[in-house]
Amino acid sequence: MPLLNYSTTVPVAKTSLEMVKLLGQAKAKTIQLENDHLGNPVGVAFEIHTAHGPRQFQLPIRPGAVGKALWRAYGRGDLPGISAAKAGDPEHARRVAWRQNLDWLRVQLALIESEQVTLEQIFLPYMLVDGRTVYQMIETQQFKMLPASQEVGA
Repeated sequence: MPLLNYSTTVPVAKTSLEMVKLLGQAKAKTIQLENDHLGNPVGVAFEIHTAHGPRQFQLPIRPGAVGKALWRAYGRGDLPGISAAKAGDPEHARRVAWRQNLDWLRVQLALIESEQVTLEQIFLPYMLVDGRTVYQMIETQQFKMLPASQEVGA
């Protein structure tokens, strides 16, 4: 199966603004596009009111990882209609990464709106605590703060 949005031509600026609009509709109090040293959007941070008060979240966009995945998929022949030049183009990887994250955000907000999950359930790994996400905090501890999983059926 090809990577989601592997053939997108939508500019990152348009996609990032679509994400800002979605977060605004979800009643985010503040929304911030984070840029790299060249002024390219590299992430989205926002503050939103939760059942436990206002919380800040940071959604990472990782075009480098997407670029590697595109190149592997191209090598397997899983990207119909895409040239080697496009599969290896960092700008194309940025477009794909942002588009994938936009789709992910749409789905998560739809699940929240339909009350299948809470905002905290979906966004907990991305919640900022002392400048780091909850996931980063747990990962740096090598997940030791979590109990070991039991075997299924044990």
